[in-house]
Amino acid sequence: MVHWGSFRLKTIQKVLVWIYAQNEKNEILVLLLKTGPERGSFWQPVAGSVDEGESLFDAAVRESFEESGLEGKGRVERVDYEFQYHGRWGFVHETVFRMKVDASEMGMIRMDPSEHTEYRW
Repeated sequence: MVHWGSFRLKTIQKVLVWIYAQNEKNEILVLLLKTGPERGSFWQPVAGSVDEGESLFDAAVRESFEESGLEGKGRVERVDYEFQYHGRWGFVHETVFRMKVDASEMGMIRMDPSEHTEYRW
């Protein structure tokens, strides 16, 4: 909860998941998704809000699957990094996770077309 003058604002909990793979040249490649024009057409990693009663870890696994089609259970790891900012809808606290995938999965991305228009590694 954030206090701002006499107002008490609820902090929105979000997760950020960096999905990465190592190719045959031993290069580390990171998955970026492009948002649709209505959301600004910008590139981002997997990101999303934590549902009511959901743990941060469960939100990271769910968002990874919803936004990339890749199963994160057993592969999502919390990174020792968190940050806060004041966004469009209030104060936001983001917790960062990572997920390593096999190079063979790099072409298996399934995006939700209502959220993203393309992806790149």
